[in-house]
Amino acid sequence: FFNRAYHLATAGTWVDNSRKAFGTAKRKNQLYIQTWHAGVALKPIGQFRGALFPKIAYLVSAYDSKLTDFVLSNSDWCTNLYPKMLIYQGEIIKTGSPRCDILINKKRAVYEDIRSQYAIPKDAKIVMFAPTFRGGSQKGNRQVLAAYPTLNFSTMVQILEEKFGGSWYIFLRLHPQLSAQIEKVPLENSIEQMIDVSQADDMNELLCASDVLITDYSSSSFDAICAYIPVFLYLDDFEEYVQERGNLMWERSALPFSVSTSNHELLENILQFDENDYRKQIDRFQKNTGVLEDGHASARVADIIGSRIL
Repeated sequence: FFNRAYHLATAGTWVDNSRKAFGTAKRKNQLYIQTWHAGVALKPIGQFRGALFPKIAYLVSAYDSKLTDFVLSNSDWCTNLYPKMLIYQGEIIKTGSPRCDILINKKRAVYEDIRSQYAIPKDAKIVMFAPTFRGGSQKGNRQVLAAYPTLNFSTMVQILEEKFGGSWYIFLRLHPQLSAQIEKVPLENSIEQMIDVSQADDMNELLCASDVLITDYSSSSFDAICAYIPVFLYLDDFEEYVQERGNLMWERSALPFSVSTSNHELLENILQFDENDYRKQIDRFQKNTGVLEDGHASARVADIIGSRIL
């Protein structure tokens, strides 16, 4: 704790993708850049949760926003909605997402490097399963259910091989709040080709190495489409999730990827996947939401920091 407090107190610039603890003090002339951990998002955040938005979450958000000098945005959609999502009325700068630069600039190199790192054959394909957090921010006593997914991984791999060819491995990427609590994920339905990558530092490095992403309410789906990676949403608890979290930010028909609520539907969506149509839908979606992801976000942010601390 002391080490963290020391660096917070002495740093000239803070860059964070989540909120600071309530009561965190900022020195005069310190620069605080809020990148937020989601750009275009599916699950409701902040005031979009309506009556389900806890008062303590509102207070923490509002406090953090008062400390923030500016928020980064990757789209017109975010720029327009961040005030209600983050309880923030300050400056918003559309730069793109620095975390997504790697998906545009270094996908091929990282694709090969990750396979070497995890001892996966160079020609093998990877599907990443990255469910979001359950419990904590929702009402009730639900736990993180990601440890017990209802996906039939064995059948899913067979369908991926049938649709796309090649041999497939599964990268299991659990939410940090779960993976930090357990050393080995106790999946009853795990298979030999599954690799737990929950403790890996950079989610988007893993996305670079992935040929398919399966997730639920995670904003990683909107990162993945920057590289045209096929995304399949698996929302097997949709009704319960909406009841506890609030209505999603998008209707299913407006999304550029398929949505499934059962194993059968997911497998059908994989088999029916059309790459040409998918690319067209992504381009249309990115244009309609005013997304800026061109691989130069990090450079833009570095220039902004340089101009403001001199």
